[in-house]
Amino acid sequence: EERWRSAMRTHAAHAAPLPPSAPSFRIASLRAGQHDFDSRALSSALGAAVSALQPSWRVDLEAPDVCVLALLVNRSLLIGALLPPFSPRKSDPLPMEPRQWLVRGERAHMRPHRAALLARLLAPADGEVLLDPTGGVD
Repeated sequence: EERWRSAMRTHAAHAAPLPPSAPSFRIASLRAGQHDFDSRALSSALGAAVSALQPSWRVDLEAPDVCVLALLVNRSLLIGALLPPFSPRKSDPLPMEPRQWLVRGERAHMRPHRAALLARLLAPADGEVLLDPTGGVD
C-alpha cells in the first residue's frame, strides 16, 4: 500500500492533476518466461488490486488517466505507473510514449520507462558505469 501511495505521489509530481471524481486507469502487462497464467489474468489481478486501493477509480482502456505497467520476467515482477504523455493502443499492450526528442524517421529507441526499469533492476552501485550494448534499441 505504501509503494502504491509513493508511485501516485511521483505520478502527481509529473502529471496533470487527476480528475477529482472517478479517475480512470488501465493495466498494461507483459510477461516473459513460463507461468501458469496468461497476461490477461495478470492484468485482471492487478486491476482488482488497483480497484481495492482506489475504489472510486474506473477502468478505461481507451483514454485512461493512469496507466499501470506490469513487467513479469520469470519470477521477477516490476509494477509502476507510466508518466505522461502516453497513448493507449488496442494492438499493443504497451501504450505509445511520445517524446519530443524522438522524431519520425529516427532510429528506434528503447522506451524511456523500459530503460528506467532495466536500470533499476541492475541496481548499480554509486559511481558504477554501465554500458548498453544494444544502444537503447529493444
